[in-house]
Amino acid sequence: MRQLLRSTRGGASESGPSSEVGLERWLDDRIPTDAAFVARCSAIESSVADEADRARLAELDACSFVLDVMAQLEGSHAAQSAGLGALLRLMQSSNRFLVEMVRLQGVAAVLKAMRDFEASACIQDLGCRIVLTLAGTGSNMAHITREGGIVAVLAGMQGHSGNVEVQEYGCAALIKLALDPENTVRMAAAGGIGIVLAAMQGHSSNAKVQEYGCGALRNLAGNDENTVVCGGGRHWHLSWRRCKAIPAMRRCKNTGAGR
Repeated sequence: MRQLLRSTRGGASESGPSSEVGLERWLDDRIPTDAAFVARCSAIESSVADEADRARLAELDACSFVLDVMAQLEGSHAAQSAGLGALLRLMQSSNRFLVEMVRLQGVAAVLKAMRDFEASACIQDLGCRIVLTLAGTGSNMAHITREGGIVAVLAGMQGHSGNVEVQEYGCAALIKLALDPENTVRMAAAGGIGIVLAAMQGHSSNAKVQEYGCGALRNLAGNDENTVVCGGGRHWHLSWRRCKAIPAMRRCKNTGAGR
């Protein structure tokens, strides 16, 4: 395990760091128990709000620490969900952590957690949020695709069709990923069009699911090869003109989502 911090004399509380202990002594290089790691991840999430603590976490390689312990505790649902939550907060707080996540090949760890805990709505939700956060550049998008990110997001959405957070952030992640024309073909081949439509139909009263679903479908509609199976097995070519025949897509046209 990469060393995040050097151990110092004196122990740290399992529940969290005290002002006397501080991040350096509390986040040490020992392999923590599930409970200790969950507490440390919670402390990381709390610390990123403070600029000085955020800078210190960067110096202490917080992303590396979280990823290493997630690998050590790969079978623990609590550890994986806490680790994903900490990584998400780190990346949202500063681009330096986003860059570090890519450098450390953190995408693979996130997608592994999504595959290993496919029945967990919490992990699927966090995974979709992380993919959304990472997919802001072409190079990151390509990396996510190579690691199987499209399939992971779609599997999470399909497996948790009743969970509004998974549907919302899954659709939002697909918007970003579908900006790559090649990804639109991959998404369609993996059943993505039907999964997005199902999300919109299943959460018709949720504005965010409608907005992000529209955005994803609008980006997918740019590829004339994409098709979707509608009532009775009839195929519709997903050019924008023909998509207007689908009620969900009419809402998309009216709102202009995905532009």
